[in-house]
Amino acid sequence: MMKLRVVSYALLILAGSFWNTAFAVPPALLADRFEAENSLTREQLNAFYQPHGGRDAFPEHYVAMLETLLFAQDDLERRRFGRVAERLHAIFSAHPLSEGIWFQ
Repeated sequence: MMKLRVVSYALLILAGSFWNTAFAVPPALLADRFEAENSLTREQLNAFYQPHGGRDAFPEHYVAMLETLLFAQDDLERRRFGRVAERLHAIFSAHPLSEGIWFQ
């Protein structure tokens, strides 16, 4: 099971690298567009956090993992595979699958 996850992750990174190289868009343009498109997800997250004491009431790694999942899902639905790979790479670099934090 772990090998399948690692292989899937590696394939996403490779696909993302190809996608970013073949269809490069200046990062400044992407940042504004990503923020605008993800504003609905951000509003929904704020609506979730607020009655539970706010975003700061949750452990930082929970917030990072949840937001990575939701924003990567948004990117996947918009077929931005390179951005999905970037998000996954960032979270798994910060918290490798071998860390016990994934099982808490």
